[in-house]
Amino acid sequence: MNLSNRHSQCLEALKVLGNATAREVAEYMYNKGYTKVLERNIAHPRLNELESEGYIKVVGTKFDTLTERDVFVYERIK
Repeated sequence: MNLSNRHSQCLEALKVLGNATAREVAEYMYNKGYTKVLERNIAHPRLNELESEGYIKVVGTKFDTLTERDVFVYERIK
């Protein structure tokens, strides 16, 4: 898999943050100026692709107070 800039940014976020949710990754990308909007869906599809390619894995769930739902927590493995 050729990593896009967005894939690399997601991996960078997980390296800096440690285990994180898609929203936390999106917040990191927004705060770094990689994106112009703070939107979870900027990171989530890329995280799914990275997971399917073995770069990251789901290591649990966490309650998200914004959405009031349990969400996946991702860990970088490559």
